[in-house]
Amino acid sequence: MTHIVRETDAIVIGEALRSSSGWDRSQYGALFRQTRELLYFDFTKSVISVCSRACCRQFGFLLC
Repeated sequence: MTHIVRETDAIVIGEALRSSSGWDRSQYGALFRQTRELLYFDFTKSVISVCSRACCRQFGFLLC
């Protein structure tokens, strides 16, 4: 697998995985860093997308 798109309805998770701006110092910082490293080293292209919960309810849980 070379490309991955991850969609989430959790704004904080999406923000933490897209950048290391302060979330690395939280209690889950090691998990965020490790996940970003896995995405960077294991995939050619990775996209973290955030969709609202209203979108998930409207179109079904499989989209988020």
